[in-house]
Amino acid sequence: MPDPSQPVMAAQANFIEGGLLLTVGIHHSAGDAVALEGIIEAWAQNTAAAASGSNAFTTYDSQANDRSALMKGEPGARLADFPEYILHPTPKPAGTNEDMPQMPFQLPPMVSHIFYFSPGTLADLKAAAAAYSTNDALCAFIWRNMTLARDFSGRPSDLDGGENTSAFIYGVNIRNRTSPPLPPTYLGNASVACITDRLTVSTLTGGDGLPRAADAIRKSLSGFKSPSRVPLTIGLLDSRPDPTDFKLAHNAFLGPDIIATSWADVKAYSWDWGALGTPDAFRTPGEGADGVIIILPRLEDGGLEVSVGLEAAAMDRLLKNNQFIEAAKLWG
Repeated sequence: MPDPSQPVMAAQANFIEGGLLLTVGIHHSAGDAVALEGIIEAWAQNTAAAASGSNAFTTYDSQANDRSALMKGEPGARLADFPEYILHPTPKPAGTNEDMPQMPFQLPPMVSHIFYFSPGTLADLKAAAAAYSTNDALCAFIWRNMTLARDFSGRPSDLDGGENTSAFIYGVNIRNRTSPPLPPTYLGNASVACITDRLTVSTLTGGDGLPRAADAIRKSLSGFKSPSRVPLTIGLLDSRPDPTDFKLAHNAFLGPDIIATSWADVKAYSWDWGALGTPDAFRTPGEGADGVIIILPRLEDGGLEVSVGLEAAAMDRLLKNNQFIEAAKLWG
C-alpha cells in the first residue's frame, strides 16, 4: 500500500483578547524559509487589501514555481567531494516483527530556550571571533558553548587518539547558485546542507575555540563558490534509484554535532496585516530537539533571538556558563 499523502501546508488562527495567534506549518520537502516568507507575505498583503477594500491584491508570479534549473544534474560527482552526505541505504522492511522483543529506550528529558543577542553583543562577538560575518561569529559562539555544555566523559571516541570531535551543519540558500539562477521568489525548497570539518572538542573549547569555529564555518562554504557545485549535488543524488540512500553526515541528536537553520533575513516584523497590524513576535514550537539551533527573524532593533535545544542536563550546564549568559540574555 502506498504511504498516505501528507499535507503541503496547514494553518490555524486563534483569536485571543487583543490579538491573534497564527500558526503555520509547511512541509519542508515543498518549501523552505524563503518560500514560507513569500507565502505569508502575500497572505498579509491580501488580508490588508481585503480589509481596506483597496483590491490591491497580489498577482500570481509564474516564475515563482519555475524549478527547471533543479531538474537536471551534472554526472560524475564523487561522494568524497560531498562531506555533507554519507551513503546509507534504508533497509527494506522484512515482514512483521511482532514476535521480536522490543528493547526499551528512554529518551532523556530535553529542553529549548530562546536567547537574545543585542546588536552590540553581536558586534563584540564578530570582533572576538575575527569572523567574516556576524552569522559566522554567532554560530561559532553557540557551537562552542553547546559543546562545552555537553558531557563527553564516558562517550566512545571517534578518533584513534581518544579525542571526540564535533561538526556544524547548516542550510545554504541556492537560489542564486544555480545556472540559470532560480527566481528569488521561488516557492520550493532551494536549500542544501553544508557541513564544517570536524573539530576536536579540545579545539572547540580551548582558548582560541571561537575564532577556530568561525573559520571552520567560513571555509565550509568554499565549495559553493564553484558554479558546478549545485549541478554536481543534484547529479550525486540522482546517481541512485532512491536518492534517500544518501543521508546527511551529522550526528546532532544526542550526539556531538550541531545542526542550525537561520531565518534572520525573513522580514517577519515588516509584514503588514492591515487592521491586524504587524507581528509582535515570531516563535517555533518548543520541542527541545537536542543539538538544534534556530536563528529567528531579525528584530527591529537589529538584535537576534536564537532558539537552542539541548538535553536537559546539558542545558542546565549552559545556563550556568557565565561567559555564555553574559552575551546571551535568556528570553524564555
